Amino acid sequence: MIGWRDAGLAAALVLLTTLPAAPHQFNVFASVDCGSVEVEATLENGRPPATGEVRLRDADDKVILTLDLGDTGKKRVSLEGVDTSGGLTVEVESGAHSDYWVLTPEDITRTCSA
Repeated sequence: MIGWRDAGLAAALVLLTTLPAAPHQFNVFASVDCGSVEVEATLENGRPPATGEVRLRDADDKVILTLDLGDTGKKRVSLEGVDTSGGLTVEVESGAHSDYWVLTPEDITRTCSA
């Protein structure tokens, strides 16, 4: 005969196994230095994603540049010839993971770091 405790544990186990899996945390950071955007993407464990795609979007949400992230999770993107007057959104997608970083016009016009 199953006791109340065993029935409760069984019910909890069934409930936990039927819940949807929680998404993994995926982080994107972007900054501008000397006319280039430095992009870094990491998984929740701090490791870089194995693959990915970087997209730059203008102020009108139009994709203006798409690049491969590579396996390091970091990418340097030149802004030469890119209209940055309205700011940029940097998106990174890696499999089921995606995140973005917004760069304001003020972020973009800062001078080079020493």
